[in-house]
Amino acid sequence: MVKLSGKLKTFSLITRRLCEHCESITKRAQDGKYLCPKCGLINWRYTKRLWFAIVFLDIFDSDVTVIFLEKAISQMLNRVDISWQMLMDRLKGLRDESWLKAFLDIKKEVDSSVKDRLTGNIITVTGSWSERIFAAKNLGKTVSPSILEKKKKFVSGKLNALFKITDNLLSEYKKTVEVWEEMPVLRFKKTLQEEDIEIGIRAPLAEYGKAYRVWMRINQVHMYPAKPVRTGHTYAWVLRAYHTKGWEDKLENILSHCLHLEEHAVKVVQAARKIDVKNIMELLRGSDLLLEEKDEIVERWNGGSLWNLAEEASKVNRSAGVYVLKKFGLLKNFLKES
Repeated sequence: MVKLSGKLKTFSLITRRLCEHCESITKRAQDGKYLCPKCGLINWRYTKRLWFAIVFLDIFDSDVTVIFLEKAISQMLNRVDISWQMLMDRLKGLRDESWLKAFLDIKKEVDSSVKDRLTGNIITVTGSWSERIFAAKNLGKTVSPSILEKKKKFVSGKLNALFKITDNLLSEYKKTVEVWEEMPVLRFKKTLQEEDIEIGIRAPLAEYGKAYRVWMRINQVHMYPAKPVRTGHTYAWVLRAYHTKGWEDKLENILSHCLHLEEHAVKVVQAARKIDVKNIMELLRGSDLLLEEKDEIVERWNGGSLWNLAEEASKVNRSAGVYVLKKFGLLKNFLKES
């Protein structure tokens, strides 16, 4: 079993019917029958219901798609004072349209409760990887970042050395510090031409040889670097300065590059606001997003400009926001890793 911790971005309750014979996902046909891609038309009695949730986690500098299995769903709902068993009781004895209406009401209730009470919290899950998707079997602790700010387990002296660099270069930014799993995450924010800029640094202060990781966002949409690096099962959208001899100069160089790109990043936002988006599925075609991620973006999309799409897509996976901006030639990989 593998442990995974990250900040909750979205939660969506989903159900499907599986073929009892081959366990393929079926599609509803008609007259109580379902279409299995392997077994053809089968009666609903030869299917079994699968419950799961699609969860998107922000893990410092990358996004992970997590499938919550039924036990983990039940544990999550306990955190928002909802009983999974009582929800299932509301569906018993219902069929067809009555069942569907009850399910949609439950889905709306569950998704809304988790969004209102847990979005932005850091959650820990245990499970296993299947390529780029993490299957969560158990939910561990759920903690607000504001609580973690009170912990001082990192080396304060080395944090002061980091502050010397950032206070000099980012003096116009407002600084906040979070601690994720005893790792300081610094966020620097300011407003330029009514756009909110954030420069983030994940700082392994007490670990020699680990990388300081830096990223830049506009209005919560990832902007730079515009090309990720592969780290295990995920891609990290960061520039790295390794905590070895001369790390201060390397980090200063990266932060200076970010500052030089401030005005350009604002121009990207302004240009994207002038472009209307029509066929979203056509726009997402060609990306390396997971099907689950594309479906979630389409479900969330209410129309608007390319920038509106980048904002919504980034709530699912930051690579999606980068992808749509690059598709129109607005975003280029100006930053080079040192």
